[in-house]
Amino acid sequence: MKRLLKFLLSTLFFLISFTGLNVLAADSVSYSTHVENIGWQNYFSDGQTAGTTGKALQIEAIKILVNNGSDEVEYSTHVENIGWTAPVKNDNISGTTGKCLQIEAINIKLNGSIAQRCDIYYRTHVADVGWLGWAKNGENAGTAGGAKQMEAIEIVLLPKGNMAPGSTNNAFIDFKNQNSRPSQSGPLKVVGNKLTNQAGIPVQLRGVSTHGLAWFPEYVNQQLFYELHNNWNANVVRLALYTAEYNGYCTGGDQNALKGLVKAGIEFASNADMYVIVDWHVLNDQNPMTYKEQAKQYFNEISSQYKNNSNIIYEICNEPNGGVDWNTIKNYALEVIPVIRANDPDAVIIVGTPTWSQDVDQAVLNPITEYNNIMYAFHFYAATHKDDLRNKLINATNAGLPIFVSEFGVCDASGNGNLDLDSANIWINTLNSNNISYVCWSLCNKPESASLINSNCKKINGFGTEDLTTGGQWLITTLSSPGLPGSSTPTNPVPNTPSTQPTTPSGNLDHSLKLVNEWTSGNSSFYQYDITITNNTSTDISSWEKTIQANQNIKVNNYWNCKIRINDNSLIISNENYNGSLNPGESTTIGLILESNPNLILN
Repeated sequence: MKRLLKFLLSTLFFLISFTGLNVLAADSVSYSTHVENIGWQNYFSDGQTAGTTGKALQIEAIKILVNNGSDEVEYSTHVENIGWTAPVKNDNISGTTGKCLQIEAINIKLNGSIAQRCDIYYRTHVADVGWLGWAKNGENAGTAGGAKQMEAIEIVLLPKGNMAPGSTNNAFIDFKNQNSRPSQSGPLKVVGNKLTNQAGIPVQLRGVSTHGLAWFPEYVNQQLFYELHNNWNANVVRLALYTAEYNGYCTGGDQNALKGLVKAGIEFASNADMYVIVDWHVLNDQNPMTYKEQAKQYFNEISSQYKNNSNIIYEICNEPNGGVDWNTIKNYALEVIPVIRANDPDAVIIVGTPTWSQDVDQAVLNPITEYNNIMYAFHFYAATHKDDLRNKLINATNAGLPIFVSEFGVCDASGNGNLDLDSANIWINTLNSNNISYVCWSLCNKPESASLINSNCKKINGFGTEDLTTGGQWLITTLSSPGLPGSSTPTNPVPNTPSTQPTTPSGNLDHSLKLVNEWTSGNSSFYQYDITITNNTSTDISSWEKTIQANQNIKVNNYWNCKIRINDNSLIISNENYNGSLNPGESTTIGLILESNPNLILN
């Protein structure tokens, strides 16, 4: 039996070494801190938090040891009124006790053979700053020159060459060095039509949006947010809180749990040195006024709790739709914005625009002038939206409207259908050329085209290329490229002038109806159609209307690029204000998703 046990242990050691990790099973680190008003705490290990957070208690001394009994860890601390202390090793005290002197910084390194097989990572929680980035192998962590106490620390051993456990940005801040900056996610402001830093230098945020937090809460986790920042090169993440859908915040969802996810996301984004958009995701409720009072209560709580966070952007109504006009949205905004401003006078606030945040031209004519640092949401889906909508964006930007693309996709507007990466690249070039920030939908594995993670992938972090959809791989490539003006340019913008074109009867228009996708979700089946309207007359038209007849009642799940009216077995579709004008030979395509598959006849 002893021989067998010895053989198994030897084999285990061989396998661990042969894999290239070269890590001994006993390689781990333990540490204990002496905390103001508490004294020595118990030992913590392997990335656990020693010290305290949220109690304003300083760490005054620390002891660290490697647990394998044969290797050394060496460490030194920067102590208030003393400076850097002489290095000590293996469970000896660094710092002071009984003198009420705070530790402000630390460096730690490994000695002996363990230094060949492991890296030691460590990060500090500092008063008035929070968690800083991870340092390693003798680098300084903490602060200098700011008289700021270290309140907590985490230390972990990782196999040599492994990825850091989180962001390595700003592990050490020297407040006396004017070139040192505490964060890459500092305060922002709106200057003219640009988002800028406090010095007025334009800033472009580029990142990713979660799907509905109620349905995909697992993707709000610290390791993934570090990954978004470090591996995906995102500098912003959007937290989508649906208001009216199944288990929405205002329609039966657990409000405390949902708020908890938002607050966790804010903390995780802050730790990863990213901006975070707090999104009130109006969609099926259509009119933001529907749950206005709930919105005011929600934003009051969030902005009150995080009023000192400079990295939060508030998006107060995702996609108003269903014919809601800009005046209604503006009136809603003028009630919600003061609630946020009472707590946070300077935060950037994004206001949605009509027709799923596409009609920025309406906001141009009557912008919100009562408050500063206001931006306007613009959304597009590359396979559906092309030059006509892009020209609307360019016109509004040229007119001085500060626009934030708080949601876009590389598929069609339903979230499904084929990807159009060529169109997406033209859109990104346009945004880069105009220094417009953008956020891609969506960070989840939902079986639909817009998802960035493969539907068969069950991971919640640690994603490799094989775990991502084509859209997810495209996004990482896009985020990894410079956000500079693109080489491709869109067609010339259409002037913002009222149409004087005559309207011809809808009967003079040709049309086609094509089933482009179908899928099942739960007990329901869905059918997606593209409907193309073509002006084959010799006369310009400024509006159109078509009627769809079915052999049963029509149940519409979603639609885009059109307005609809339903009358039992009839569905009347008509143009939006941006695609009604058709020159002879011109076409426009609209999208329609039906629940069930009736026999359709387009008249």
